[in-house]
Amino acid sequence: MGLKFEVGFDQDSQKLIQLVRSDPSNAFGSLYSTYMLFLIGEQDESELKWLLDNAKALDSLTGNHIAYIIFVKQFKVKLQIHSNRYEGERTPEILGQIELANIEDRQNGGNVTHIIKNGRFGIVMDGDELTAITYGTDFVARELGLLGRLPCVVIIDAIPAKNLCVIGLDQDVTSSLMAIMRKAISEFETSTGDLIIRRDAERLIGLQNSISCENKRDTDLRVKIISAIENIKKFKTKIKKGNAYYAIHPEQVLAQRLAVLDIELQNAMAEHDRFTIELDELAQSLPERLAVLDIELQNAIVEHRRHKELLFSRIFERHVRGNGLQKKLGVAQTSTLSYLGSLIKPDILLKVWKLLWL
Repeated sequence: MGLKFEVGFDQDSQKLIQLVRSDPSNAFGSLYSTYMLFLIGEQDESELKWLLDNAKALDSLTGNHIAYIIFVKQFKVKLQIHSNRYEGERTPEILGQIELANIEDRQNGGNVTHIIKNGRFGIVMDGDELTAITYGTDFVARELGLLGRLPCVVIIDAIPAKNLCVIGLDQDVTSSLMAIMRKAISEFETSTGDLIIRRDAERLIGLQNSISCENKRDTDLRVKIISAIENIKKFKTKIKKGNAYYAIHPEQVLAQRLAVLDIELQNAMAEHDRFTIELDELAQSLPERLAVLDIELQNAIVEHRRHKELLFSRIFERHVRGNGLQKKLGVAQTSTLSYLGSLIKPDILLKVWKLLWL
């Protein structure tokens, strides 16, 4: 019988790996009314345990209205050895660090098996621990100016205000946070804030998309004109060379080929003229169309601002204050969306965020 040796994670570690995402961009892949960012620092083990204990409740509570994303700087995972010839000779210990992105198979630690077999951590035992490292916490906290406020939760509405609602996480907050969220989400749904805010966001995204499409038409036509000019030059060169050769070797096949090239040249010239006319017409009509869209966009922004009290961040903040935790509240701002912006999909949502935020 061959030696069987596989390395996985114990049950609690598997839950942690599933909870903390090495690539949280899929959380921004759909439009939600609100995004909650949990930022957990290096020493915040009790807050991470609270998140793990409440993961199912958070999933159920946030539903389709709110996306929550958990950024953790580092956490420990415990190895589980599956071997038919395994004997432990020492007590478990911490072996070293590994990037969470390198843990590809989150169910059975398949990639970790490969790393362990390569001897990176030496001889391993059942119960040994690795420290999983991620970088998202520092990147996001730095962009939002919150490096000194970890651990915390950041509330970002689909159409965010310039000042973002932040609440620090400690035992006082975590002991009542689920109750606060239940009340806030209940009010959010009852007031139809989730539907109204999402509708506002969809309208703004649609208008921004229309503006982008209008501007893209100008670029696309200019590219087509340049391509047509290149084709005209190419066909003229081929015809010139062909005529010179035909003068010496007047072959029927060459004459037919020159006739085809002449047709292709005429088509390229016709395309050039057509695209030029379209560009001239667009130059006359585009400013007016963009002006109409800009007015619609400004009206959409004004209408959304009438709904500001329906924002989940406002509702959540009121309930936090109602629980006497106002001292735990703070604000975050950003001057760049380099890392956080790279996670946001569709990209058009990022344009809306920058329009209203920066």
